[in-house]
Amino acid sequence: MTEEALNKRLEKARLGNHLGDVSAAVQEHVEGNGFSVVREFVGHGIGQELHEEPQIPNFGLPGHGPALKDGMVLAIEPMVNAGTHQLRVLDDHWTRSDR
Repeated sequence: MTEEALNKRLEKARLGNHLGDVSAAVQEHVEGNGFSVVREFVGHGIGQELHEEPQIPNFGLPGHGPALKDGMVLAIEPMVNAGTHQLRVLDDHWTRSDR
């Protein structure tokens, strides 16, 4: 499911589209197949630092957010849960789905 969501996202990662187009593609595919998307963690831009703006959530509205521009480098990270979208961070700083 996650690989399929990544492929849906990559189809929308085109010049002139918006980040919302990219994010919505994941949400629509994942939720349409009975899973949920992680909302607390996001993909991100990569530039001088590893984690930079813009944030790229796994949910969104088509046509919203910044337009994709030539030269942007993005870490596109779909995250899928079986169960709810809610997470809890454990003491070891890893996460797990909170069903």
